[in-house]
Amino acid sequence: MSLVTEAGPSAFANIHENYYYVFVGCSFCFLILAYFYFPETKQKTLEEVAAAFGDRVVLLTEREIGAEEKKLEDKARAEQVELHSATA
Repeated sequence: MSLVTEAGPSAFANIHENYYYVFVGCSFCFLILAYFYFPETKQKTLEEVAAAFGDRVVLLTEREIGAEEKKLEDKARAEQVELHSATA
């Protein structure tokens, strides 16, 4: 893919807007190759892909997510009160 992008300026100068078709064609070919040759990422979430490649993944339970959302809502409500009292 980098060859296509490095050759971009000179290719565009020679074949003008047809270069876009070359770029799209190369990208499409890469997507097909990636689909068949990299099955470890097929139908997986970003977290699952990160774990497959050795990254540390933090999984939260529904209760923890709810608690975090409540904290954010309380913080936003407090900031609105402060903003409203400062403008009044």
